[in-house]
Amino acid sequence: MKNIKKEDGVITILTLTTVLFVISFLISSYIIVSNKVKTQKELLSETREIYESKQTMEEIYNSYFSNDNIILIYTENQFLKIGSNENIKIEEANNKYYVFSNTGKYLLMNDLEINESVLPENWIAPEFFFLKSQNKPGLIDYNGHKVKILYQDGTEKIFDGNPVITLDIADGNVYILPDRYIQGTANIDTSRTLVRSYTGTNEEYTGKYIITGTTTENSVKIYRRK
Repeated sequence: MKNIKKEDGVITILTLTTVLFVISFLISSYIIVSNKVKTQKELLSETREIYESKQTMEEIYNSYFSNDNIILIYTENQFLKIGSNENIKIEEANNKYYVFSNTGKYLLMNDLEINESVLPENWIAPEFFFLKSQNKPGLIDYNGHKVKILYQDGTEKIFDGNPVITLDIADGNVYILPDRYIQGTANIDTSRTLVRSYTGTNEEYTGKYIITGTTTENSVKIYRRK
């Protein structure tokens, strides 16, 4: 008799456990299905509002994409995307998308600091990029602000919208070529104005220069195309 009672108790516990499991499963399934249905209803409602609204397609488009003539630049990523022709969402400007074309007009809203490690390959500062662009180049207004590039070797460079390169002679020898400048050391074939090797900075540039600083060791050399 004792064994029978024990077996009945075990069966009762197993039965209750199974019932509880089934109930939990049903409740979970109901919640999942209910949430899915709710989400579908919300999507249907939003879709219906769009298609049944009195807004034109142009108005709907303009609610997502901006036609503003001037694109406001707030972040490092936005600054680095200038001229990329990508659609960039600017949260600070009503969460709208802007086309960062090479014919756009940009306005810097604050100072920025950018590490060299995040610079896109062959990146060129906007003021120099627009100087090289063809067919109605764009424009960036630094609005009194500056962008500081922090290089891994501990040096830094400031861009402020002035398309004139400023070089400190104290930072190394300066070599000015027809299509670029080098600051550091360089082995240049003067007969062909060809750079054989160099250390330091080597950047394409054809504009004006400002040389500052003092030195007793470094020099400035200018090479003209022959």
